[in-house]
Order: sequence, then C-alpha cells, then structure tokens
Amino acid sequence: MSLLASPPPATATTATLAQPPRTWPQVRAEIHDYFTWTPDRARIALLRSGVDPVSAAATAASLRGPPAPPELARFSTFTGLGMFWGFLLGGALGAQHAGLQFLAENAHKLPVTVQGWYFYHKAKNYRSMWGAVKRGTVYAGRLGVVVGLFAAVETGLDLARGKDDLWSATAAGVVTATTFAAAYRLPRASVQRTLLYGTVTGLLVGGIQDLLSVQLGYPAKYRIFAGDNDSVVPATVTQPSSAAPASSDITAIDL
Repeated sequence: MSLLASPPPATATTATLAQPPRTWPQVRAEIHDYFTWTPDRARIALLRSGVDPVSAAATAASLRGPPAPPELARFSTFTGLGMFWGFLLGGALGAQHAGLQFLAENAHKLPVTVQGWYFYHKAKNYRSMWGAVKRGTVYAGRLGVVVGLFAAVETGLDLARGKDDLWSATAAGVVTATTFAAAYRLPRASVQRTLLYGTVTGLLVGGIQDLLSVQLGYPAKYRIFAGDNDSVVPATVTQPSSAAPASSDITAIDL
C-alpha cells in the first residue's frame, strides 16, 4: 500500500532589483514636487488624465502628497540634530557664564535678610536662564549651519560622483572646515587644527555610514531616510528556488 504525498512547497528567494544612481536633476525635481504639491494640483492632473470631476476631487483630497526626497530628509535631520546639540551646549555655557557674572556684579551688596536672599537667588536664576536662551540660540544657529553645510556638500558630491562612500564625507569635512576657518579668519595654526578636525570628522562619519551599509547589506546613507520613495528603495521580486522540487512532483511512500 502506498500513500501519495506532495513535497513541501518550494522555497522562494528574494532578489533585489538594483536602482540606477540618482542624479541632481532627479533630486531637484523631487524637491520641487514636494514643496509645490497641493491637492488642487493633484485634482487638475487627474482631470487632465480623464477622471470625472467628482472622483478627481475625492481622490485628490485623500492623497497625502509625494514623499520627501531622502536627500532633503537627511539634510533636515542632520541640521536639526546640529541645532539641538548646539542649543544644549550653548545653553549650558550661557547659564554658567551668566550665573558667574551675576555673582561678580553683586559680590559687594549681598543680602542680609531671608527675603533678600530669596530675591537674590531668584534674580540669579532668571539671569542664568536668560543667558542660556541667548547663547543657546546663537550656538544652535552656528552648529546648525556647520552641520547643514557638511550634509549639503556630502550629498552634492555623492550625486556628482554617482556613488556614496566615505570619501565624499571626508571631502565634505575638509570643505566645511575650510569655510569655517575663512569665515572666522582664524590664524594659521588654528586653520591647520580646524582642517585636521574636519578631516577626522569626515572620515569618522563616512566610516560609520559604510560600516552601517555593510552591516545592513545595502547602501544605508540615504535608504534609511527614503520611506516610501520607490526611486530609492529597490523593488523586490520573488523567484522560485532552483534547488526546490517542482510542485507537480509526486512522491510515493510505501506503508
């Protein structure tokens, strides 16, 4: 007696379709569409394609617009993080400086009553908080500009070269350091030290990004900011495994 048994289903492998390198005209068009898209423009485009007015209006109202280009999302994220850490650093330094300045200005007229000490510390805390806000805002703007310049130069080099690796980040670090030194007219010794810091920072950032890409198995510099952007995230197709038996094969098992 034999029992006919079907083999297990064939396993499938997922193949990743390689995407061509992104170019600056493509990124510029995506940025333009991202900032200029409106439901009314989508409705007009649907009307031109032959959709009836009622369906076009309903469809356009339900759309959420094109996704942000990953280059723009990465630039915004880097700039925002730079401003955040700049505000924290500047706030800490500003609060400390304002507190010491208040102590120095009032060292000759210390209060002698409990109420006097209360208002003394209250005024000191107010001066410290105001100093933190002022210097934090300044540092946030400066560090945001520096980090944003680094991200913009790195992205521009990636688009110009057609690939993203640590050399673009290194060159971006050198360009950012040179711009910073020229803007503040640093002396020669400080310029050399600034260029060294910029080069090392670029190598570290690029190396971390390359290591992350190796760990994940795909270029992750922009992919992690892509979201639903199909021009960045490769499509996948499912193919049957060559080692798996066909589903039509029948195996006879003797009992």
